[in-house]
Amino acid sequence: MDDRDPAFVTALREELSRLLHCEQILERERLQTIDLLGHLRKHIEQARALLEEPANAESRPGECGSATSTDSGFPANAVAFGNVADMAHDILRERGREPMHYRELGELVRARGGDLTGPNPAQTLVARLAKDARFVRPQKRGYYSLREFYPRSRSVGSRKKRVVSAKKTSPRSAKAQSSGGENGVL
Repeated sequence: MDDRDPAFVTALREELSRLLHCEQILERERLQTIDLLGHLRKHIEQARALLEEPANAESRPGECGSATSTDSGFPANAVAFGNVADMAHDILRERGREPMHYRELGELVRARGGDLTGPNPAQTLVARLAKDARFVRPQKRGYYSLREFYPRSRSVGSRKKRVVSAKKTSPRSAKAQSSGGENGVL
């Protein structure tokens, strides 16, 4: 028979479970980092190819074919740094159906070159997600995913709109409107 303290065994099992969960998170982040490294290497090779191309006398800075633009016609840094919401969308799509905490999402956006300035970069990201209908908060506060994975969930910013509209129509004013005015007179 096992003579170990049951509370110790339970605590040890909980610690093992926590460590295994941490290992899964770290492995996922390692794979995302490898993916990010592949994207960065691709951009480096594209930049090298642009630098090695002979200069075209007809190209003007910022136009397609010039050393300061990409195939899309946008400046090279626009592709590298991009829109923060688009970066968050790409990260969440790569992750799949599993929601991500906004702090972790903010760190990954910053790692990809996203411009999250301000005293609280993660809060800046949340403010930007609230303005974009592609993002939802499917489970609990602080966790975000994409509408394509949770089509019935409300948008991130919809809660604020709902509260404001509920304040505008109180039960008393609704009753007065249905009866024809404050005194019931038309």
